[in-house]
Amino acid sequence: MSKTYNNTNFVFAHWNQQETSWVITGIRFLLIEPTNNRLCGQYITSMWYNIEMEINKSQAYMVIGLKDRKQLGKIELFMNRHNNEIPSKNDIPYDVDFCEYFEIPINRVKDIYYDKKDKREAIHGSINKQNVLAIQLYHNQEKFLSTLPDFNIGVPLEIFH
Repeated sequence: MSKTYNNTNFVFAHWNQQETSWVITGIRFLLIEPTNNRLCGQYITSMWYNIEMEINKSQAYMVIGLKDRKQLGKIELFMNRHNNEIPSKNDIPYDVDFCEYFEIPINRVKDIYYDKKDKREAIHGSINKQNVLAIQLYHNQEKFLSTLPDFNIGVPLEIFH
């Protein structure tokens, strides 16, 4: 496992419903060497990302690839300048090498919540439908949480711009 692919780091972002802003975790995905032109990355512990979800709202996520991790703060500020839950190309800075947006619609969030079973949900990308993010959704007492994201994307990377 590695933390870079062609000198690109991959990080995870989620839409924070309470703050109405994007939050980048800052922890790099661990990457598996590409096979069949697919790159896989994963978080291996729930300590890296474990967030309570609101059941009456869609859930939005991004996988971001960038060369310089020191730019994460600047990128997060840039992403939030318009407070768009669904990002446009204007919300992603040009120094980002890769970006894919994923969303679990509100109806699907409610279905999983009311089913009362833990679920590994696979979400197809909005930019490239072949890109996939999987995330664990589970109940813990009265809370409904998401954790352990992993992705599977096509390589070579499609540049977002």
